[in-house]
Amino acid sequence: MAVARIVMQAWKDKFDIILKNSKIEELLSGLYVDDGRSFHRKLDFGERYDDVIEKFVVDEDSKKADIEAERSREEITRTEILRAMNSISKDLEFTMELCCDFGDMKLPTLSFALFAGKDGLESTYFEKSMRNQILVMERSAISRQQIMSIMSNELVRRLEVISVNLEQTEKDSIVNKYIQQLWNSEYNWKQCRDIVVSGLLGWKRKEARKLKLGIPRYRSGLVSLKERTEKRLLEKYNWFKKNKIKDQDDEKENLGDNTDNKKVYKKENKWGHYSKKRPPIEALEMENKDKIEAPPKAVLFVQYTVNSELATEIKKLVQTLRPWTNLNLKVVERGGHKLQDILCKSNPLDSTACDRVDCFTCNSSIKCEKQNFKSCYKRSIVYETWCYTCLKHHSNMSEHDEDQDNEVYVGAWLDFVEHDNK
Repeated sequence: MAVARIVMQAWKDKFDIILKNSKIEELLSGLYVDDGRSFHRKLDFGERYDDVIEKFVVDEDSKKADIEAERSREEITRTEILRAMNSISKDLEFTMELCCDFGDMKLPTLSFALFAGKDGLESTYFEKSMRNQILVMERSAISRQQIMSIMSNELVRRLEVISVNLEQTEKDSIVNKYIQQLWNSEYNWKQCRDIVVSGLLGWKRKEARKLKLGIPRYRSGLVSLKERTEKRLLEKYNWFKKNKIKDQDDEKENLGDNTDNKKVYKKENKWGHYSKKRPPIEALEMENKDKIEAPPKAVLFVQYTVNSELATEIKKLVQTLRPWTNLNLKVVERGGHKLQDILCKSNPLDSTACDRVDCFTCNSSIKCEKQNFKSCYKRSIVYETWCYTCLKHHSNMSEHDEDQDNEVYVGAWLDFVEHDNK
Protein backbone atom coordinates (compact mmCIF):
# COMPACT_ATOMS: atom_id res chain seq x y z
CA MET A 1 0.00 0.00 0.00
CA ALA A 2 2.90 2.38 0.68
CA VAL A 3 4.19 1.98 -2.89
CA ALA A 4 0.67 2.54 -4.27
CA ARG A 5 0.35 5.77 -2.30
CA ILE A 6 3.68 7.07 -3.64
CA VAL A 7 2.78 6.22 -7.25
CA MET A 8 -0.68 7.75 -7.01
CA GLN A 9 0.60 10.90 -5.35
CA ALA A 10 3.17 11.38 -8.13
CA TRP A 11 0.39 10.94 -10.70
CA LYS A 12 -1.84 13.42 -8.81
CA ASP A 13 0.86 16.09 -8.83
CA LYS A 14 1.16 15.87 -12.64
CA PHE A 15 -2.61 15.91 -13.10
CA ASP A 16 -2.89 19.05 -10.93
CA ILE A 17 -0.37 20.78 -13.21
CA ILE A 18 -2.51 19.94 -16.26
CA LEU A 19 -5.63 21.39 -14.63
CA LYS A 20 -3.75 24.49 -13.47
CA ASN A 21 -2.33 25.20 -16.94
CA SER A 22 -5.82 24.78 -18.41
CA LYS A 23 -7.28 27.20 -15.82
CA ILE A 24 -9.65 24.55 -14.48
CA GLU A 25 -10.17 25.14 -10.78
CA GLU A 26 -10.48 21.99 -8.71
CA LEU A 27 -12.88 22.84 -5.91
CA LEU A 28 -12.53 19.52 -4.13
CA SER A 29 -9.95 16.79 -4.44
CA GLY A 30 -9.44 13.58 -2.51
CA LEU A 31 -7.18 10.58 -3.03
CA TYR A 32 -7.26 7.25 -1.21
CA VAL A 33 -4.77 4.71 -2.61
CA ASP A 34 -6.20 3.91 -6.07
CA ASP A 35 -9.53 5.72 -5.59
CA GLY A 36 -9.92 9.47 -6.08
CA ARG A 37 -12.67 12.09 -6.17
CA SER A 38 -12.56 15.45 -7.94
CA PHE A 39 -15.07 18.33 -8.08
CA HIS A 40 -14.66 20.96 -10.78
CA ARG A 41 -16.58 22.65 -13.61
CA LYS A 42 -17.89 20.89 -16.69
CA LEU A 43 -15.94 21.22 -19.93
CA ASP A 44 -17.42 23.46 -22.62
CA PHE A 45 -18.45 22.34 -26.09
CA GLY A 46 -15.40 21.80 -28.28
CA GLU A 47 -12.97 21.68 -25.37
CA ARG A 48 -10.40 18.93 -25.97
CA TYR A 49 -7.23 17.66 -24.32
CA ASP A 50 -4.03 18.11 -26.36
CA ASP A 51 -1.41 15.44 -25.65
CA VAL A 52 1.41 17.52 -27.11
CA ILE A 53 1.08 20.66 -25.00
CA GLU A 54 -0.61 18.77 -22.11
CA LYS A 55 -3.41 21.26 -21.86
CA PHE A 56 -7.15 21.61 -22.53
CA VAL A 57 -7.90 23.84 -25.54
CA VAL A 58 -11.08 24.86 -27.37
CA ASP A 59 -11.38 23.74 -31.00
CA GLU A 60 -14.06 25.38 -33.16
CA ASP A 61 -14.52 22.37 -35.43
CA SER A 62 -14.97 20.11 -32.43
CA LYS A 63 -17.42 22.61 -30.96
CA LYS A 64 -19.62 22.48 -34.07
CA ALA A 65 -19.42 18.67 -34.10
CA ASP A 66 -20.51 18.49 -30.46
CA ILE A 67 -23.50 20.76 -31.07
CA GLU A 68 -24.57 18.85 -34.17
CA ALA A 69 -24.21 15.49 -32.41
CA GLU A 70 -26.09 16.89 -29.37
CA ARG A 71 -23.45 15.68 -26.98
CA SER A 72 -23.93 16.65 -23.35
CA ARG A 73 -21.25 18.47 -21.37
CA GLU A 74 -21.14 15.56 -18.93
CA GLU A 75 -20.20 13.19 -21.75
CA ILE A 76 -17.52 15.58 -23.04
CA THR A 77 -16.13 15.99 -19.53
CA ARG A 78 -15.99 12.26 -18.97
CA THR A 79 -14.21 11.52 -22.26
CA GLU A 80 -11.60 14.30 -22.20
CA ILE A 81 -10.77 14.20 -18.49
CA LEU A 82 -10.31 10.45 -18.77
CA ARG A 83 -7.94 10.94 -21.71
CA ALA A 84 -5.86 13.37 -19.66
CA MET A 85 -5.75 10.99 -16.67
CA ASN A 86 -4.63 7.98 -18.73
CA SER A 87 -2.00 9.97 -20.66
CA ILE A 88 0.16 10.68 -17.60
CA SER A 89 1.40 7.12 -16.99
CA LYS A 90 1.27 4.09 -19.24
CA ASP A 91 1.16 1.79 -16.20
CA LEU A 92 -2.08 3.31 -14.86
CA GLU A 93 -5.50 3.03 -16.46
CA PHE A 94 -8.49 4.77 -14.89
CA THR A 95 -12.26 4.53 -15.13
CA MET A 96 -14.62 7.38 -14.30
CA GLU A 97 -17.92 7.62 -12.45
CA LEU A 98 -20.31 10.56 -12.47
CA CYS A 99 -23.39 11.30 -10.39
CA CYS A 100 -25.58 10.79 -13.48
CA ASP A 101 -24.44 7.14 -13.65
CA PHE A 102 -26.52 6.30 -10.56
CA GLY A 103 -30.27 6.36 -10.20
CA ASP A 104 -30.31 8.50 -7.06
CA MET A 105 -27.77 10.99 -8.53
CA LYS A 106 -25.38 10.27 -5.65
CA LEU A 107 -21.74 9.34 -6.17
CA PRO A 108 -20.67 6.54 -3.73
CA THR A 109 -17.27 7.00 -2.11
CA LEU A 110 -16.12 4.50 0.52
CA SER A 111 -18.73 4.75 3.32
CA PHE A 112 -20.52 7.90 2.11
CA ALA A 113 -22.15 9.24 -1.06
CA LEU A 114 -21.66 12.73 -2.56
CA PHE A 115 -24.36 14.68 -4.34
CA ALA A 116 -25.16 18.27 -5.33
CA GLY A 117 -27.52 19.83 -2.79
CA LYS A 118 -29.15 23.22 -2.34
CA ASP A 119 -26.20 24.64 -0.38
CA GLY A 120 -23.47 22.99 -2.45
CA LEU A 121 -21.85 19.60 -2.11
CA GLU A 122 -23.52 17.37 0.48
CA SER A 123 -22.96 13.83 1.71
CA THR A 124 -24.90 10.96 3.25
CA TYR A 125 -24.20 7.44 4.48
CA PHE A 126 -23.67 4.73 1.86
CA GLU A 127 -23.25 0.98 1.95
CA LYS A 128 -23.11 -1.51 -0.90
CA SER A 129 -26.19 -3.53 -1.77
CA MET A 130 -24.32 -6.83 -1.34
CA ARG A 131 -23.25 -5.89 2.20
CA ASN A 132 -24.15 -8.43 4.86
CA GLN A 133 -27.18 -7.21 6.81
CA ILE A 134 -25.97 -8.88 10.01
CA LEU A 135 -23.74 -7.08 12.52
CA VAL A 136 -21.95 -8.53 15.56
CA MET A 137 -24.31 -11.19 16.84
CA GLU A 138 -25.96 -10.75 20.23
CA ARG A 139 -24.82 -14.23 21.31
CA SER A 140 -21.20 -13.27 20.64
CA ALA A 141 -18.53 -14.05 23.23
CA ILE A 142 -17.80 -10.33 23.59
CA SER A 143 -18.83 -8.82 26.92
CA ARG A 144 -22.11 -6.89 27.08
CA GLN A 145 -20.36 -3.58 27.78
CA GLN A 146 -18.06 -3.98 24.78
CA ILE A 147 -20.96 -4.90 22.51
CA MET A 148 -22.86 -1.81 23.62
CA SER A 149 -19.81 0.37 22.95
CA ILE A 150 -19.12 -1.20 19.54
CA MET A 151 -22.71 -0.93 18.34
CA SER A 152 -23.13 2.65 19.61
CA ASN A 153 -19.90 3.76 17.93
CA GLU A 154 -21.06 2.17 14.67
CA LEU A 155 -24.18 4.35 14.70
CA VAL A 156 -22.06 7.41 15.49
CA ARG A 157 -19.79 6.58 12.54
CA ARG A 158 -22.76 6.42 10.19
CA LEU A 159 -24.20 9.71 11.41
CA GLU A 160 -20.88 11.56 11.23
CA VAL A 161 -20.70 11.38 7.43
CA ILE A 162 -24.08 13.01 6.81
CA SER A 163 -24.35 16.72 6.06
CA VAL A 164 -25.80 19.15 8.58
CA ASN A 165 -28.55 20.35 6.23
CA LEU A 166 -29.65 16.86 5.24
CA GLU A 167 -33.38 16.26 5.43
CA GLN A 168 -34.74 14.59 8.55
CA THR A 169 -36.34 11.82 6.51
CA GLU A 170 -32.90 10.82 5.20
CA LYS A 171 -31.51 10.70 8.74
CA ASP A 172 -34.48 8.65 9.94
CA SER A 173 -33.99 6.14 7.13
CA ILE A 174 -30.34 5.63 8.14
CA VAL A 175 -31.31 4.99 11.78
CA ASN A 176 -34.21 2.72 10.80
CA LYS A 177 -31.99 0.61 8.57
CA TYR A 178 -29.48 0.27 11.39
CA ILE A 179 -32.25 -0.86 13.76
CA GLN A 180 -33.29 -3.50 11.24
CA GLN A 181 -29.70 -4.76 11.07
CA LEU A 182 -29.63 -4.95 14.88
CA TRP A 183 -32.85 -6.94 14.80
CA ASN A 184 -31.33 -9.29 12.21
CA SER A 185 -28.42 -9.82 14.61
CA GLU A 186 -30.84 -11.18 17.28
CA TYR A 187 -30.95 -8.09 19.52
CA ASN A 188 -34.26 -7.61 21.30
CA TRP A 189 -36.16 -4.33 21.23
CA LYS A 190 -34.82 -3.15 24.60
CA GLN A 191 -31.22 -3.71 23.49
CA CYS A 192 -31.90 -1.96 20.16
CA ARG A 193 -33.37 1.01 21.99
CA ASP A 194 -30.41 1.27 24.39
CA ILE A 195 -27.91 1.09 21.51
CA VAL A 196 -29.71 3.71 19.41
CA VAL A 197 -30.21 6.11 22.33
CA SER A 198 -26.56 5.78 23.35
CA GLY A 199 -25.39 6.34 19.77
CA LEU A 200 -27.60 9.40 19.21
CA LEU A 201 -26.54 10.99 22.50
CA GLY A 202 -22.88 10.33 21.75
CA TRP A 203 -23.23 11.85 18.27
CA LYS A 204 -24.99 14.98 19.58
CA ARG A 205 -22.42 15.49 22.34
CA LYS A 206 -19.58 15.05 19.88
CA GLU A 207 -21.03 17.63 17.51
CA ALA A 208 -21.70 20.07 20.36
CA ARG A 209 -18.15 19.63 21.68
CA LYS A 210 -16.67 20.37 18.25
CA LEU A 211 -18.84 23.47 17.92
CA LYS A 212 -17.85 24.69 21.38
CA LEU A 213 -14.10 24.20 20.83
CA GLY A 214 -14.19 25.55 17.29
CA ILE A 215 -13.06 22.25 15.75
CA PRO A 216 -14.24 21.66 12.16
CA ARG A 217 -16.39 18.60 11.48
CA TYR A 218 -13.93 17.14 8.98
CA ARG A 219 -10.27 17.59 9.86
CA SER A 220 -7.27 16.87 7.71
CA GLY A 221 -4.60 14.41 8.75
CA LEU A 222 -2.15 17.21 9.50
CA VAL A 223 -4.52 18.93 11.94
CA SER A 224 -5.07 15.80 14.01
CA LEU A 225 -1.48 14.51 13.76
CA LYS A 226 -0.44 15.68 17.24
CA GLU A 227 -3.53 14.26 18.92
CA ARG A 228 -3.21 10.90 17.16
CA THR A 229 0.49 10.65 18.00
CA GLU A 230 -0.12 11.31 21.71
CA LYS A 231 -2.97 8.82 21.75
CA ARG A 232 -0.83 6.16 20.09
CA LEU A 233 1.93 6.63 22.69
CA LEU A 234 -0.18 6.97 25.84
CA GLU A 235 -3.31 4.92 25.13
CA LYS A 236 -1.56 1.73 26.18
CA TYR A 237 -1.22 3.09 29.72
CA ASN A 238 -4.17 5.54 30.01
CA TRP A 239 -6.95 3.74 28.11
CA PHE A 240 -8.95 3.06 31.29
CA LYS A 241 -8.75 6.63 32.59
CA LYS A 242 -11.62 9.00 31.99
CA ASN A 243 -11.51 12.09 29.80
CA LYS A 244 -11.92 15.01 32.19
CA ILE A 245 -13.16 17.51 29.59
CA LYS A 246 -15.66 15.04 28.17
CA ASP A 247 -16.95 14.03 31.61
CA GLN A 248 -17.36 17.68 32.67
CA ASP A 249 -19.38 18.45 29.55
CA ASP A 250 -21.60 15.41 30.09
CA GLU A 251 -22.13 16.32 33.75
CA LYS A 252 -23.10 19.89 32.86
CA GLU A 253 -25.55 18.58 30.30
CA ASN A 254 -27.16 16.21 32.82
CA LEU A 255 -27.36 18.86 35.57
CA GLY A 256 -28.69 21.59 33.33
CA ASP A 257 -25.34 23.39 32.98
CA ASN A 258 -25.55 24.78 36.55
CA THR A 259 -22.32 23.33 37.92
CA ASP A 260 -20.37 26.55 37.28
CA ASN A 261 -22.73 28.55 39.54
CA LYS A 262 -22.42 26.28 42.58
CA LYS A 263 -20.84 27.80 45.66
CA VAL A 264 -17.57 26.25 46.78
CA TYR A 265 -17.02 25.68 50.51
CA LYS A 266 -13.39 25.46 51.62
CA LYS A 267 -12.05 23.65 54.65
CA GLU A 268 -9.77 26.17 56.34
CA ASN A 269 -9.20 24.17 59.54
CA LYS A 270 -6.14 21.91 59.65
CA TRP A 271 -8.30 19.11 61.05
CA GLY A 272 -10.47 19.19 57.95
CA HIS A 273 -13.49 20.78 59.67
CA TYR A 274 -15.46 23.71 58.29
CA SER A 275 -14.30 26.79 60.16
CA LYS A 276 -17.35 28.87 59.24
CA LYS A 277 -20.88 28.03 58.26
CA ARG A 278 -21.45 24.36 57.54
CA PRO A 279 -22.42 23.84 53.87
CA PRO A 280 -25.79 22.37 52.95
CA ILE A 281 -26.29 18.68 52.33
CA GLU A 282 -26.27 19.16 48.53
CA ALA A 283 -22.75 20.59 48.67
CA LEU A 284 -21.53 17.71 50.84
CA GLU A 285 -23.03 15.18 48.45
CA MET A 286 -21.34 16.90 45.52
CA GLU A 287 -18.00 16.90 47.38
CA ASN A 288 -18.28 13.19 48.22
CA LYS A 289 -19.31 12.50 44.64
CA ASP A 290 -16.11 14.14 43.38
CA LYS A 291 -14.07 11.96 45.71
CA ILE A 292 -15.90 8.79 44.77
CA GLU A 293 -15.80 9.43 41.02
CA ALA A 294 -12.03 9.83 40.98
CA PRO A 295 -10.15 8.45 37.97
CA PRO A 296 -9.57 4.70 38.22
CA LYS A 297 -6.22 3.70 39.66
CA ALA A 298 -6.07 0.23 38.17
CA VAL A 299 -7.97 -2.27 36.04
CA LEU A 300 -9.54 -5.46 37.35
CA PHE A 301 -10.08 -8.13 34.68
CA VAL A 302 -12.75 -10.77 35.32
CA GLN A 303 -13.72 -13.90 33.44
CA TYR A 304 -16.52 -13.92 30.91
CA THR A 305 -19.96 -15.02 32.10
CA VAL A 306 -23.37 -15.05 30.44
CA ASN A 307 -24.98 -11.59 30.48
CA SER A 308 -21.90 -10.28 32.35
CA GLU A 309 -23.25 -11.51 35.69
CA LEU A 310 -19.85 -11.80 37.40
CA ALA A 311 -18.67 -8.39 36.16
CA THR A 312 -21.92 -6.77 37.34
CA GLU A 313 -21.61 -8.24 40.84
CA ILE A 314 -17.98 -7.16 41.19
CA LYS A 315 -18.85 -3.64 40.00
CA LYS A 316 -21.54 -3.40 42.66
CA LEU A 317 -19.06 -4.58 45.30
CA VAL A 318 -16.46 -2.01 44.18
CA GLN A 319 -19.10 0.74 44.28
CA THR A 320 -20.15 -0.31 47.78
CA LEU A 321 -16.60 -0.33 49.19
CA ARG A 322 -15.38 2.78 47.40
CA PRO A 323 -16.44 5.37 50.06
CA TRP A 324 -14.35 3.51 52.66
CA THR A 325 -11.41 2.44 50.54
CA ASN A 326 -11.27 5.65 48.46
CA LEU A 327 -10.07 3.43 45.61
CA ASN A 328 -11.63 3.36 42.17
CA LEU A 329 -11.18 0.25 40.06
CA LYS A 330 -12.28 -0.24 36.48
CA VAL A 331 -13.83 -3.67 36.04
CA VAL A 332 -13.31 -5.11 32.54
CA GLU A 333 -14.74 -8.41 31.43
CA ARG A 334 -12.56 -10.64 29.30
CA GLY A 335 -13.88 -12.03 26.05
CA GLY A 336 -15.22 -15.55 25.94
CA HIS A 337 -14.08 -18.39 23.69
CA LYS A 338 -14.81 -17.77 20.02
CA LEU A 339 -16.18 -20.56 17.85
CA GLN A 340 -13.28 -20.02 15.49
CA ASP A 341 -10.79 -20.85 18.24
CA ILE A 342 -12.77 -23.90 19.33
CA LEU A 343 -13.49 -25.44 15.91
CA CYS A 344 -10.34 -24.39 14.04
CA LYS A 345 -6.77 -25.44 14.76
CA SER A 346 -3.73 -23.99 13.05
CA ASN A 347 -1.71 -27.22 13.38
CA PRO A 348 -4.02 -30.28 13.33
CA LEU A 349 -1.04 -32.71 13.43
CA ASP A 350 0.39 -31.22 16.62
CA SER A 351 -0.89 -34.05 18.85
CA THR A 352 0.41 -36.95 16.72
CA ALA A 353 3.63 -38.90 16.96
CA CYS A 354 6.48 -38.33 14.53
CA ASP A 355 7.71 -40.88 11.94
CA ARG A 356 11.12 -41.51 13.54
CA VAL A 357 11.59 -44.98 14.98
CA ASP A 358 14.21 -43.89 17.56
CA CYS A 359 12.29 -40.88 18.89
CA PHE A 360 12.57 -41.23 22.65
CA THR A 361 9.86 -38.67 23.58
CA CYS A 362 7.15 -40.03 21.26
CA ASN A 363 7.88 -43.67 22.12
CA SER A 364 7.61 -42.88 25.83
CA SER A 365 4.18 -41.29 25.30
CA ILE A 366 3.02 -44.36 23.37
CA LYS A 367 4.27 -46.82 26.01
CA CYS A 368 2.66 -44.96 28.91
CA GLU A 369 -0.56 -44.56 26.88
CA LYS A 370 -0.79 -40.84 27.63
CA GLN A 371 -0.91 -39.85 23.96
CA ASN A 372 0.42 -36.43 24.99
CA PHE A 373 2.74 -35.75 22.07
CA LYS A 374 4.85 -32.61 21.84
CA SER A 375 6.82 -31.10 19.00
CA CYS A 376 10.05 -33.10 19.06
CA TYR A 377 11.49 -31.39 15.98
CA LYS A 378 12.10 -27.99 17.58
CA ARG A 379 15.62 -27.14 18.69
CA SER A 380 16.70 -25.53 21.97
CA ILE A 381 13.84 -27.23 23.86
CA VAL A 382 14.30 -29.26 27.06
CA TYR A 383 12.09 -32.35 27.47
CA GLU A 384 11.29 -34.42 30.55
CA THR A 385 10.63 -38.10 29.94
CA TRP A 386 10.99 -41.56 31.48
CA CYS A 387 13.18 -44.51 30.50
CA TYR A 388 11.23 -47.76 30.97
CA THR A 389 14.41 -49.83 30.72
CA CYS A 390 15.88 -47.98 33.68
CA LEU A 391 12.58 -48.24 35.58
CA LYS A 392 12.57 -52.01 35.11
CA HIS A 393 16.23 -52.25 36.07
CA HIS A 394 15.63 -50.04 39.10
CA SER A 395 12.78 -52.25 40.34
CA ASN A 396 15.08 -55.32 40.33
CA MET A 397 17.87 -53.61 42.26
CA SER A 398 18.22 -53.12 45.97
CA GLU A 399 16.98 -49.94 47.54
CA HIS A 400 20.45 -49.32 49.07
CA ASP A 401 22.33 -49.72 45.80
CA GLU A 402 24.12 -46.43 45.08
CA ASP A 403 24.97 -47.28 41.45
CA GLN A 404 21.37 -47.35 40.23
CA ASP A 405 20.50 -45.26 37.17
CA ASN A 406 17.99 -42.41 37.08
CA GLU A 407 14.64 -43.22 35.52
CA VAL A 408 13.72 -39.52 34.88
CA TYR A 409 15.72 -37.60 32.27
CA VAL A 410 15.69 -33.90 31.46
CA GLY A 411 17.50 -32.69 28.36
CA ALA A 412 17.40 -32.33 24.61
CA TRP A 413 16.24 -34.96 22.15
CA LEU A 414 19.81 -35.97 21.22
CA ASP A 415 20.58 -36.66 24.89
CA PHE A 416 17.77 -39.19 25.00
CA VAL A 417 19.09 -40.90 21.87
CA GLU A 418 22.55 -41.21 23.39
CA HIS A 419 21.05 -42.68 26.57
CA ASP A 420 18.96 -45.18 24.60
CA ASN A 421 22.06 -46.38 22.72
CA LYS A 422 23.97 -47.18 25.90
